[in-house]
Amino acid sequence: MVETIKSTYDFIKGALPVRIGVLANEDAEVLCMKNNLSFVDLIKPFSTLTNEAQIQGSGSQMHRIYNLHVHAMDVKDTSDNTSLSMHEGIAAQINDLADKDKAPTVTFNVGTYALNVNRTCPWMEIYRNFVLRSGPPQSHEFLGHLVACMLVVSSTNPDPIKAFSDISQQQNRIQHGDPTKSNLKWMTPNTMKYYVLLHDVKEGDIAKAKEAYSSLQSMFGQNFVYLLQINSRESSLNDSDTDIPAPWRQIKNLSKIKQGISQPNPQCNGTDSAAATSAMLGCCLNIEDHSALRNFTQDFILRALLPHLEKTIRNLNDQLSTRKGLHKSLFKATKAIFGSSKSSSPVTTGGYHADSNELLVRKAADLCFLSQIYDQALHLYHGAKKDYINDQAWLHAAGASEMAAVSNFMMRSSKQSYPIQYMEYAINSYLDTCKRDNLALRCSLIHVECLQQVGMFQEAAYHLVRMTDENDDLRSALLLEQAAYCYLKMHNPQPKKFSFQLVLAGHRFGKCGQKSHAIRCYEMASQIYSDKVWRLVHDHLDYAVGRLYSTTKNYPCAKEFFRKLLVRQSSLPETQQSILLREFGNVWHNCIATGNAEKFANLFLPRLVLEDTTVTVQNGLSSSIDHAGHVQDLNSDVKTVEDYFLEKNMLTRNNLVGAITNLSKHTSNVNGHKISVGESAMIQVTCVNHLGIAIDLFDISLQFDIEEPENAENDGDKQLYSCVPINYIYLGANASSVLEFKFEPFATGRFLAKNLRYKLGCQLTGDPSGEDYEQSLYVVDAQPLNIKGKRLNGTREEKFGVFYASDNRLDIQSFVGLPEIEASIADYPTSMVCNEVKGATLLVKNIGKCPISRIEFVVTGSVLITPESIGSGGVKNNAIKFYSLLNNELAAGDVGKYCLSLKGPTSPGNYASNLYLFCKCNERTSPAYRSFVLRHQLSCADGVKIEMEKLNTMLETDCVMSACVESVGHDTEEFSFQKISLSSTQTTVDSVGSADPVTVPVSTKLYKYFKQRHCDENLALQNEPTQTANVTWNYKLNSEETSSNGQQSISVKGANSLNNAGDQSNLESAEALKYLHHTLTWRLAAGQIHHHDFDTEPFCVINCELVAVNTSRYQLAVSVAVSKPPVLVTSFSWVGLTKVDRTVEPYSKTTVPLKACFTKPGIYSFGGITVSAIPVGIATQVIPQKPMSNYFVTITDKKPRPE
Repeated sequence: MVETIKSTYDFIKGALPVRIGVLANEDAEVLCMKNNLSFVDLIKPFSTLTNEAQIQGSGSQMHRIYNLHVHAMDVKDTSDNTSLSMHEGIAAQINDLADKDKAPTVTFNVGTYALNVNRTCPWMEIYRNFVLRSGPPQSHEFLGHLVACMLVVSSTNPDPIKAFSDISQQQNRIQHGDPTKSNLKWMTPNTMKYYVLLHDVKEGDIAKAKEAYSSLQSMFGQNFVYLLQINSRESSLNDSDTDIPAPWRQIKNLSKIKQGISQPNPQCNGTDSAAATSAMLGCCLNIEDHSALRNFTQDFILRALLPHLEKTIRNLNDQLSTRKGLHKSLFKATKAIFGSSKSSSPVTTGGYHADSNELLVRKAADLCFLSQIYDQALHLYHGAKKDYINDQAWLHAAGASEMAAVSNFMMRSSKQSYPIQYMEYAINSYLDTCKRDNLALRCSLIHVECLQQVGMFQEAAYHLVRMTDENDDLRSALLLEQAAYCYLKMHNPQPKKFSFQLVLAGHRFGKCGQKSHAIRCYEMASQIYSDKVWRLVHDHLDYAVGRLYSTTKNYPCAKEFFRKLLVRQSSLPETQQSILLREFGNVWHNCIATGNAEKFANLFLPRLVLEDTTVTVQNGLSSSIDHAGHVQDLNSDVKTVEDYFLEKNMLTRNNLVGAITNLSKHTSNVNGHKISVGESAMIQVTCVNHLGIAIDLFDISLQFDIEEPENAENDGDKQLYSCVPINYIYLGANASSVLEFKFEPFATGRFLAKNLRYKLGCQLTGDPSGEDYEQSLYVVDAQPLNIKGKRLNGTREEKFGVFYASDNRLDIQSFVGLPEIEASIADYPTSMVCNEVKGATLLVKNIGKCPISRIEFVVTGSVLITPESIGSGGVKNNAIKFYSLLNNELAAGDVGKYCLSLKGPTSPGNYASNLYLFCKCNERTSPAYRSFVLRHQLSCADGVKIEMEKLNTMLETDCVMSACVESVGHDTEEFSFQKISLSSTQTTVDSVGSADPVTVPVSTKLYKYFKQRHCDENLALQNEPTQTANVTWNYKLNSEETSSNGQQSISVKGANSLNNAGDQSNLESAEALKYLHHTLTWRLAAGQIHHHDFDTEPFCVINCELVAVNTSRYQLAVSVAVSKPPVLVTSFSWVGLTKVDRTVEPYSKTTVPLKACFTKPGIYSFGGITVSAIPVGIATQVIPQKPMSNYFVTITDKKPRPE
C-alpha cells in the first residue's frame, strides 16, 4: 500500500494479538442484538490498550506495554474460517469496497510521470486480516491459543449466579471435551475466566444488577468481575444524531462474513438486518456507553489479563528451570555410566508430547511475545529453533525462525539488523518441506511489512510476487498490486515494473470476478504507457478495460475504450477487430437505450484525409491538362495575371471572381469559391480505412451551414441547395476511397460544409439493396470538416510560434448574374517543332442568363498565342499584354469564334500555355468580372537550327551573309527560306544563287548566302554592333505530307563592313589590303567517313569539291594549289591536278574538283590546300584566303560479307 493507517509495529501487534474466548448466554446476546451487534463485535473497536502498562519478566525486570491488542472470539462459533463460503464472503466485501468506497488517490511524481495512485488499499487490509486471523490454531505454536475466557450474562436473567455457573461448565466441556467438535485451542488447562454482568440501562433493574455484582465479586474476586452498563438510549430509524461515532462497520462486515446475516432486531420496527447493518449499528448506545465499553476493556486488560499473563510466564519459567536442572543431573549420570549422551533413536517425525520441554519453551516464547517481552521471546525462539533443527522438526523450526525474526524486528532499540535469513528459512520450509502454503503466506505478509519498514522495497516485491498462486486469482491479484506499489516506493522508482505488475494484477482481478478492481489496476497502469507508441500494450489495455466496463454495464466508458482501439492504427488480428467493431455497435446501442449516448458515435472511422479535400467548379472550359498535376504552378501564375488585370482596370479583389476552379492543398484557400446560382461544384473527400477488415458505409451526406443575404426572402419550404448523398460504398481493409458530392446552390448565400454524416455498419447482413439491410447493426457517426491551413512562417512571431492560415476551400458563395461560358481552342496541336507557327480557333459560348459585354484575354507560358484579327489593339500592362475580343455584346446562348496564331517555343520540351479570359456582365449584384483559364500542353521537338554570319566585304553599300541550316532529329524533304528581314528597316536582303527548296539530311549542315544592301544604293550601310534577322521558313518532313511554317529571330554574327573603302583604285592602300584575306570564302566538301576494302584495292581515292564564294562586288582571280603532305605522313597524298586558276564573278561561287589517295585506314587532316585571290586589275601579289574551319576524314577498312 502506498500509505497505511497503522505503523508496521502496530500492524504486527494486531496481526498477532492476545486471543480470548467469549461465551455469552442467550439473554446477553439478545441485549446486544438491540444494536445489531453480537457481544464479540460490540467490544472489538475498544479491544486495544490505549494506556501504557507494565509487566514483569524474568529476573523481576519490568517491561512496558504499548497498544496491546486483544482479539475476542466466540467459543460457540464452530464455523470453518477457511471454508469456501468464507472466501466468497471476503471476495464480496473486497468487491463492495471497489464499487462503493473507492480509496482516495494521491499524485506520485516519478521522473516525468505524475501518477495518480491509491492513497490506501482497504481491500488489502481486509484480506490480510483475514489471512492472519483465519484458520484453526496450529499445533506447533501457541499464538492462536485462547489465553482467557469472558463469561457474559445479562442482569435480566432470573438467577445470574446460576447462569454463570452453567456457562462456566459449558466452557469446561468445550475446552476439555472432544477436540474434533471445536476449532479452538487453549493456552493453559485452567483457563482464566472473567465474569461480565451485562446490564440494560433502559430496561434493566440497576439495584438487582448491583446485588448480583456484589455476589459475584465475593465469589470470584474483584479483578475478575465487571458490571457493564449499555443501551442508554432508545433506538429509532429516524435518528439524526451524527455526533455519536459508529466504529463497528468494518467489524460488522467481517462478522457477517463469518456468521451470515444476523438476526433482525425486534426493536427496529420490522426493518431487515441489512438496512440495520448499514445505518443502525450501535443504535442504542450513546457516548457514555462508548466510554463504558472502553473502560471495560481497559479494566479487563490491566486488572485481569496482564496479571494472568505474568503469572503464566512465571510458572512456565519455573517449570522449565526445574526440568533443566533435572535434565543436567540425568545427563551427567548417563554420561558417567554409558559414556554417551546421544539418544539411540532420535525424533525424526517432529512430533512432541504436550508436556515436552520443546513445546513448553515455545509456549513461553509465545506468551512473552504476546506480552511484548521481545528480548526474552527472541532468546527462547532462538534456542528452540536449534533444538527443533536437531530433532528434524522442520515445521516447529520454521515457526520458531519466523517468530525470532519478528521479535528481533519488534525490538526497536535492538542493535542487530533485521534477520532476513530467518524469514527466508521459514518461508522456504513452509513451502518446500512442510507444504503449508497458508503459513508461508502469513509469514510473507509479515515479512513484507518488515522489509518495507527498513526500506527494502525490491525484496518485498519479490516475496509478494513469489506468493502468487495459479489456483487463487484473488490472492494473486492483491499481492501483485502490492508488489507494484513496492516498485514505486523504491529509492530509485521503477515505473515500468510498477505498471507491468498492475497489468498482471488487473488480469487476475478480472479472472476472479473483481471487475472494478481490474479496471482500477488497468487504468493506473495505462498512465505509464499513455505517452508511449506501444501499440500492443495500448491494444491490450484498452480492449481489456472495454470488455470489463461492458460486463459491468458501464456502457459509456466501454464505448470510449472500444473507440480508442478503432480510432488508432490497431495491431489486433482481423478476427478480433471484427469482434471489436461488433461489440462497439452493441455498446453504442445500449448507451442509446439507457439514454447515455451522444448523437454520434465519434468513432472517426474511416479516417478523413482532410488536406486532400478538393472542391472543383464544374464549368464549361475544355483543357488538355488535368489540374491536379499542375495546380501548384498555376496558382501563382493566376494570381500574377489577375493582379495585373486589376491594376490595369483599377479594380479591387472583390470585383473579380478568380479563375482557379480547383481548390486543393496546393492552392491558397484564404478565399473560397464564388459561383453562380445553378452552377455546380464537385466536392471530393478522401477517406482511409486504417483497420485490417473491410467496412461498409451508407447514407453518406454532407451537412452545410447556410448564411443567407440580409434582403433574402424567408421561405421555409424553399430548397436552398442540392447535395446528392452516396447510398453505399464498400471500403476494403487498409484501403482508401474518394467520396464525391455534387453541390448545386438554388439561391444566393454562403454555404459552408461543416461535417460528413454517415452510417457505419458493424454487423451487416443481407445485400445493400435488400429490404433487411436497414435492420443490420450500425452506428451513426459524423466527422467535422475542419481543414487546417498551411503553417505561416513570414513574421518573427510566426517563425517562433505555431500559426496556421485559414483554409476556406469548403466555403462556397453563390451569386446571381455571374458570367458563365463554355470555351475551348479548336485545332490546338499536341506537338510542334521549335519556332513553328500554326493557326487555331477560340470558341466562346455564353451559357449564362446575362449577356457578356466584354471579353479580354491574355496568354502566359512558352507558347506564344496571338489573335490574327481582333476587335481592338492589345494593351500591354507591365510584361503582360491584354487583348480585347468583343466589339459587341455576346448574348446568352451565342457563340463567338476568334482566330489565333500559335508559335512554338525556341527549345524542345513539354510546355504549357495558359489562356486567361476575363468576362464582364452588367449585373450589379455580382462582382464585375470573372476570369477563366484554358490550360493546354504540347510537346515541342527539334526542327531546324539556323545560324547566320556576316562576311567581310570591301565596300560600305554591300554585305554578304552566310546562313547555316542544320536539320536536328529529322530528315527534311524540303526546306526553303520564305523571308529574311533585319532589324534595320533601311536594308534589304536578297538570296545569292537559287532560292529553290533543298533537302537537308539529319546532322548535315547546308549553307545559303544572302546579300545585304541599303535601300538607297548611294548610301552606306550603318555600322551596327549587332543585328537581328527575322527569318520565316517553310519545311516538310519525310514522314509528313503537309509542310510547316516557322518564324524565328536570329542574331547575326561576324565582322562589320569597311568604313573607309573607296573605289577600286583605293584597294592598294594599306588600310584596304588588310581586308583582302576575307574577300573569298571557301569550304571543302568531302564527307566525314569513308569505307574501303584495302585487301581488294590497296589505294582508296576520294573525290572532293572545293567551293569558293566571292563575297565582294569585284571580279576575283582565284588560285587553288595542293602540295604534298608532310614527310611523316606517307599514307595520304593528293593526286590529279595540283593547281587550278579561276576567275569568280562578284557574289558568285566556283567549284574545284580534287582527289585524295589513302593507302591504309586512319583519321586524316586535309592539309596542303592553298587558296589565293586578288581583284582583277590590282597590281599586287596574290593574297591567301583563310578557310572557315579545319577538315578531317575517317577511312575504315570494310571487309566484304561472305554470301
